[in-house]
Amino acid sequence: MSSFIVDKEHIEQIVLYTKKLKGYDPYRYHHNGELKTFNHLESVAHVLADANVKGVNYRYQEENKMYYWLSGEIESQMPKIKNPIQAIQLINCLSYQCCDDPSFDNSLANTILESIKSAVTRYIIDQECKRNNIESWKVWEYKEDLILNYEEVA
Repeated sequence: MSSFIVDKEHIEQIVLYTKKLKGYDPYRYHHNGELKTFNHLESVAHVLADANVKGVNYRYQEENKMYYWLSGEIESQMPKIKNPIQAIQLINCLSYQCCDDPSFDNSLANTILESIKSAVTRYIIDQECKRNNIESWKVWEYKEDLILNYEEVA
């Protein structure tokens, strides 16, 4: 399959969606035993954009340039995506566009994407449990009456 540089909005929406996640700090990431702190969401977006460009450059042996954000541009925006599944799909797509670079698996960008995806997954679980009036920690117990709104496809 081919690899491409995603558009600027794709990365912005991933980063902006973190504003919706209660209890999630989009400026702090634990990577390789260290705490990485960012002052702006643009800085987080730069890390992700750089990884995307590196992945495409590695695959096609090209020299594409990184995106450019003005300071404060992202901070003032609100996310357009409303559904957490959309956020996960954007993350999965961006991860795929970055993964040709062999250093991506151990990169800060991968840590950021995995952290956001984990937070979105927790959000989905919490929302589903709230809808079904189940405490989220009880989902770990297997009981017939705790099965959520999922039907297995044969």
